[in-house]
Amino acid sequence: MRKKPFSGNFVGALIWWLLSAAWVMVLFYFSGQDGADSSQLSGNLARWLLDRMPFLNLAPAVFEHYLRKTAHFGIFAVEGFLIRVALYRTRPRKFWNLPLAMAPCALLAVANELHQRLSPGRSCSYLDMGIDTAGALAGALAGSLACWMAESLRVRRAYGELTRRQKERK
Repeated sequence: MRKKPFSGNFVGALIWWLLSAAWVMVLFYFSGQDGADSSQLSGNLARWLLDRMPFLNLAPAVFEHYLRKTAHFGIFAVEGFLIRVALYRTRPRKFWNLPLAMAPCALLAVANELHQRLSPGRSCSYLDMGIDTAGALAGALAGSLACWMAESLRVRRAYGELTRRQKERK
């Protein structure tokens, strides 16, 4: 039986790819900020968080540094997750989906750092490229787990439906 050209899988895959593309725009928006704007944003967030968590007992500059590295990791973790799920919706149950998801994420990490270099007051860092790629891997692994759980649920439902039909025939 032929699939319809606009099946639910196509629409679902399209939605995930569009979410992934939108997230890339968010990523490049933040990497395109100049150094002063970026420092102000992370500094304000660091001070706000430290005011609410005095038990951390960290200097604001130290906390801001870790916050910036965590943001690099987190923003790419989201992208890795989105690309991995988009690939699952496009090509379910394919072994190569995880490494295939990592390729554009690694390229995005490099492009992100190079883009940052073009912004006044920003620099390109190999460490940040590594953090970005590690975040993308964590997100892609989380996406793999989510896809595995969704597939497992789909198979269980199909098996339950098959069992119910067999009982009805008896």
